[in-house]
Amino acid sequence: MAGAEQQRMILQRMAPDGLSSAEVARRVNNLPNATLLQESAPSTVLVEGHPDAINKVPAGLSGWSALPITRYKVPDPRPRVLKPASE
Repeated sequence: MAGAEQQRMILQRMAPDGLSSAEVARRVNNLPNATLLQESAPSTVLVEGHPDAINKVPAGLSGWSALPITRYKVPDPRPRVLKPASE
């Protein structure tokens, strides 16, 4: 799922008695417009999908926190030679 309407979010377990990552993965997989990208750690899950679907995920997860991923464009640090004004 890649496109302009997609959002990525990291779900992280904050409470030791929170739901397991397998249960969180199951809930994400049941959402129509969300995809589980990675479940590599027992307390972290990477999710991608439509913003409306993704924003609903953390509401039903006790002991979990949602961190949206924001991308920034880094400016080019190389100096540029300006063309002289035409006379």
